[in-house]
Parts: sequence; C-alpha cells; structure tokens
Amino acid sequence: MTVVVDSSVAVKWFLAEPDHADAVALSKTAEQMYAPELLIAEATNVAWKEAIRKKITAEQAHAIAAQIAQAPVRFISIADLHKRALEIAVEINHPVYDCLYLACAERFEAYLITADRKILNKTRSFAYSNFVMLLGDQIVRNDAVSKPLHISRETLERAINATALFEATHRNVVEQIAKNQDGEFKFHSAQEAAIAFQSPAYRALERIYASLSHEEKIDFLALGWLGQGYSGSNWKEIRQRAKSYISDDHARYILSLAIYLRAGLQIFDRQS
Repeated sequence: MTVVVDSSVAVKWFLAEPDHADAVALSKTAEQMYAPELLIAEATNVAWKEAIRKKITAEQAHAIAAQIAQAPVRFISIADLHKRALEIAVEINHPVYDCLYLACAERFEAYLITADRKILNKTRSFAYSNFVMLLGDQIVRNDAVSKPLHISRETLERAINATALFEATHRNVVEQIAKNQDGEFKFHSAQEAAIAFQSPAYRALERIYASLSHEEKIDFLALGWLGQGYSGSNWKEIRQRAKSYISDDHARYILSLAIYLRAGLQIFDRQS
C-alpha cells in the first residue's frame, strides 16, 4: 500500500500517544510512504512543544528531530506541491499547510493517512475525501487495488442514475419509431433515434461528465472499461490506458460506457 503520512501520524512513531501501535505498524507495512518536506518541521515542532511541557526531555526532542529526517519516507519538495495545494485550499477553505498533504496524495494516487479528524471532516463533502483515511482504518482494508478513486461515490451515483433515465428514454424512442402506422416492425436509423440524445437525461449526464476534473474523467472511463469486461480486471493497467484516451473527441464514446459504471465500481470494491 502506497500512502502519504502527515505529522499527526509521524509523531506517533516516537511518542506514547493513542494509536502509537497503529502508526508503527503502518511504517513497517506500507510499500512506500510519501510526505511534503513540511512534515519534518511540523514533527520537530511537536517535539519542542512536548519538551517545554516537560512530557519528554530536551534530549528526547533532539532525538526525534534527528530521526524524523531519517524516517522511511520519501520527502517531496514544497515547491513541487504548493501551487496545487493553494488550489485545493481555496476550493475547500482550509489552510495550505494541510492541503500540501492532499496535493501530495493526489500526485501519487495514494491515501493520506492521518490522525487528524479535522482534515477528515473538512474533506468529507469533497472528492478529496476519497484520498483521506483515518489512522487504523487502513488495517482492516485489503489493498489489492491500493489506489483511491479520484471521482466521488456521490458523483458516480448521479451519473449512474442519469444513465438509467437516458436508457429508458432511448428505449421509448426506439419503440415509438420501430413501428409503422400498421403497428408492424420497421428498421430505424441512428439519425431517427438521435432525438434521445437531446433528452434532459442525456444532457444531465453530459453536464456531470463536463464538470469532472481530468483525473475524475480517467476514473470514469476506467470504471466503464472495468465493468464492460473487455479490458481485463487489472485496475492499475486499465487506468493507465485510460489516461491517454481522455479527450473531447472521445466524450460521446466515454459516456456510452456509463452503463457499465455500477458493474465497474462493484469489481473495484471487491478488489479493494
């Protein structure tokens, strides 16, 4: 499992705090841990606070400062994250400091593991909630997929519902034009059935897709392919292929795969 850790988790490696065992277990079992370089300063600051509160000695604080810089974490330059962190901060109205960790998780398609319920609650109504996991929760997960979805479950459900309405509209249109005045079956052209694509249901589906970020559109397509079953079942490989296929020219085709979203999501969940 690839994860991003914040300082609320990192300090538990050294301090006898609640969830200390979970934090240590994470450091030993994660395939790769990432964090913004800010984590070093934040963890060191916690060590200073613990020292002035006489909860640890000055020597222990210095030891934490030395060890955190040598932790098995790949530290990412703030200069590589700060612009995206600012965009997220503006979107969710939350300090850039915390959003650096969200930007890092987004970049590496990893879960942000935190012991800070504030960031968990703050992202709950945004797609970023898909990246945030409370320390300890990762222990009960099977991480065969090990990658979070960028697109939210709520958005997927809206797309699935809009697709169901469009399918019903399309069937109704086809039934109406499939019979001549004598009630006998007749063949119809795609042009005759095109009116269904002007329906409110299809327009709603188009608006949902148009509102997605680039990464969310990749998830949309990859889940469609996964549910369709023609592209295998390896999520990582399917999503990688989807990255090179997203374009406005392919939007109609991608929307046609929306009928497979629920099946794709079910497969994704079984793998995770």
